[in-house]
Amino acid sequence: MPWLPDDFHATIVSAERIIEKEFGISPTVPVYLCSLDELKDAVLGELEGTNFNAAQIESVKKYYLNRIIGKFFRETKEIWLLEGKGDNLGTLVHELLHSIQKCAPNIENIVDYLTYKLTGSSSAILQEVLSDWSEIERLHSYGRIKRRLITEGDCEEF
Repeated sequence: MPWLPDDFHATIVSAERIIEKEFGISPTVPVYLCSLDELKDAVLGELEGTNFNAAQIESVKKYYLNRIIGKFFRETKEIWLLEGKGDNLGTLVHELLHSIQKCAPNIENIVDYLTYKLTGSSSAILQEVLSDWSEIERLHSYGRIKRRLITEGDCEEF
């Protein structure tokens, strides 16, 4: 069962303040820490009842579940972070961005770029994504990227 240690509250408050300052939106989703097995089980449970076929589910198991350190669950409106790997400001900011995100599909690259801009850490963004979105920012502005995140439509349509 996911939990929330008292000493993680300060990180949550810091991440929420970053989002509120940048977007004018106060995230109100509960945040929990969990084990890898709990996180994997929850992700697979979320796939039940979707239109994913067996091959797509196998792909998720093979590639996604081996790298996951945090997840915003849209259905339950909760964030789960992998204890020891995902319980940090960068991952939490990333998942909080998903919690306020309105644009879809192509949800990850815009969130990766905004996480980079908000935290200054390039460790969780692919260099190709950083280059592509830096060019989008140059052409369209950081403000438009922020508005794109919180507006219905394709996240990569400018």
